[in-house]
Amino acid sequence: ALKRGEIMRRVMTVFGFGLMLVCVLALTFGTNFSIILGFIGVVFIALQIIIKKHFFNPHLLCIAVVFTVASIICTSSLYFQLEPCKQLDNKSAGITAQLIDNPEIRDGICEYTFKTLTINGNKKNLKFTVYFSEPIDISPYDEMSADAHFQLNESGKHYDWADGIMLRASVHEYEITKVADKPFHYQILRLR
Repeated sequence: ALKRGEIMRRVMTVFGFGLMLVCVLALTFGTNFSIILGFIGVVFIALQIIIKKHFFNPHLLCIAVVFTVASIICTSSLYFQLEPCKQLDNKSAGITAQLIDNPEIRDGICEYTFKTLTINGNKKNLKFTVYFSEPIDISPYDEMSADAHFQLNESGKHYDWADGIMLRASVHEYEITKVADKPFHYQILRLR
């Protein structure tokens, strides 16, 4: 047991597991759960500080701080990634996007992962997937200009959301611009 004034050992281990647990709970139950968990943590920390003579426990205080910080980090990261995507849900927009990975071909359907450069002329950085029935002539880091209709990616939610891909788009007419100066990462993608 810790005595008054001692520091808990392996604080970063507790923080890492706490952050992972809060992120899993937030993805499972939504960001509202993470906000509630953060609020409970703040109340518990306040109680620890106010009534420290009768209620002080350094282990519980450390765990409360970890879960509070973890829930704030998780909620803010989900919020700042999800809100721009919700604004595009079931809407069409003119985009310029860059292919960021090799296409995946499963059961005759080609899945391409893009990162937006502009949406309706405004700079935005969102990832999305597009499905085509046949392969198209594009390689990583090439750019595509198109009118796209976006939808929130609900089917592959946890897997894709972990990669920051929260949108899917349908594209009918597009124009591909080949990029000559590609970064070094392109060579790695070519080898895969």
